[in-house]
Amino acid sequence: MKKGISQTRREFLMRTGAMLAVGISANSLRGAWKVAKLSAKEQEEAVALTYEEARLVRRKQYADLLVKRMSDYKRQLSKQGCGKWRIHMLGTWCGSEPNPNHNHTSWILEKPSGELLWFDAGEYCSWTASNMNLDITQTKNLFISHPHLDHIGGFTGLIVSFYNHLRLADSKKRKFVPDGFTVYAFDNRMIRASEIYFGGKINLGINFVGLKNGEIYRDDDVVIEALGNYHMKPTPQGKFLSYSFRIKLLSAPHKTIIFSGDIKSLEDMDAFLKDGNCDLIMLETGHHLPENHCIKLKEKYPNAVKDILFLHHGARVALNMDFERARAEAVWGKPIIFAQDKQTIEL
Repeated sequence: MKKGISQTRREFLMRTGAMLAVGISANSLRGAWKVAKLSAKEQEEAVALTYEEARLVRRKQYADLLVKRMSDYKRQLSKQGCGKWRIHMLGTWCGSEPNPNHNHTSWILEKPSGELLWFDAGEYCSWTASNMNLDITQTKNLFISHPHLDHIGGFTGLIVSFYNHLRLADSKKRKFVPDGFTVYAFDNRMIRASEIYFGGKINLGINFVGLKNGEIYRDDDVVIEALGNYHMKPTPQGKFLSYSFRIKLLSAPHKTIIFSGDIKSLEDMDAFLKDGNCDLIMLETGHHLPENHCIKLKEKYPNAVKDILFLHHGARVALNMDFERARAEAVWGKPIIFAQDKQTIEL
């Protein structure tokens, strides 16, 4: 028998409209949304509402939702600052075949104060950071190693997340990025592209600093140096398009970290490695075998590096990680970190 319009509309409302009218809530800052379960009587009451009555219910529910999320967010802000330096892996995959367990490359260095220094912005980086309960509005500086998509594909999404998190922290704010937010990169085209995404020539309020060899950032806690590498061919004028970074922690534990970015060979970082005193080197495996990295470090830069972390994995490494770990550690002589998404490492 053919259903009448009123019967079809009633069933539709029973399945969808009723839940929207009476039940959307967020159970945490992570954004894990859940739909309230309604009894048969509550469903009947929801369906009995006029369209205008349902609209008012939805409006109140959404207002209550925002209040709860703002409360959760401000409570999360008060927990920031663990008193330790930590590395958070947001994405550990290179720009090869899609992988259900890995996003593209992005990681965070968290200061003891809770401030976040962000390196690269692969897709879903802001989503992952929020799901790790990191307060992304504590980010003031983003360092981009090079403009390949697996390192910048999540940049616009990060700006959207900044905007939404700032609104939750203060409902009166209509800002896109935190005060003083600065991007360090080869050029500012990805910033311009994001401004177009937001509706034309809008000023997102982002500061830009072009990368060059030498010290690019310093504060009371950290010094960051850049070194051009040959992953991307330099311009005819000799300007580097891809960079590696050296990070020196000025406050305890006074460690030095080298992040390779993507490189043509280990010799690209010769100026960093020949100085020695590297406590942790973060090396990409998308274009190089871990075993080969270890061999070259042992042969050409003996005693220059204490520990190794591999990231930016390609399929040949990520899909056979135990095999690659065993061979690399046999060369290196001690455990090596093969980074995984959502992993946190205390320094």
